Amino acid sequence: MINRKEKATAPDIEQEAELSFAEALMKFIEKLFSFFRPSCTFEEFLEKTGEYFDDIMKQKEKNGKVKCAGGKITFKLLGGKVDMNSKLYFMSKEEKWTLMESSNSVNKSRFNDWDTDKDLKKLSRGETVELDINPPE
Repeated sequence: MINRKEKATAPDIEQEAELSFAEALMKFIEKLFSFFRPSCTFEEFLEKTGEYFDDIMKQKEKNGKVKCAGGKITFKLLGGKVDMNSKLYFMSKEEKWTLMESSNSVNKSRFNDWDTDKDLKKLSRGETVELDINPPE
């Protein structure tokens, strides 16, 4: 999981049941379109990326008899791309550290909240954003 802030809780089911039919239909359509849009918020991206890192850490722990201590992911805006660099740290039973690194980039246009997201605003100003990657629970 990428540690950015406290995780938002899901809306109460009873509250959703009290919605009118029109409101419920609008919520359904919004959710449906969210799966097909060409861009996402930075938070959505971090959530999906965090799930990916969790899977990698769990698999490496299972197969390699190591324990993941977490890691870091950094973002930097370079032209029309957001460069990402991640590092995951693992410790063996013999207390030897290993490092797993990954680099990638994504088009800036993939994020649709440049005007509102605090970390994307930092990237726009030329700053580097570094976030912790917590080991899965």
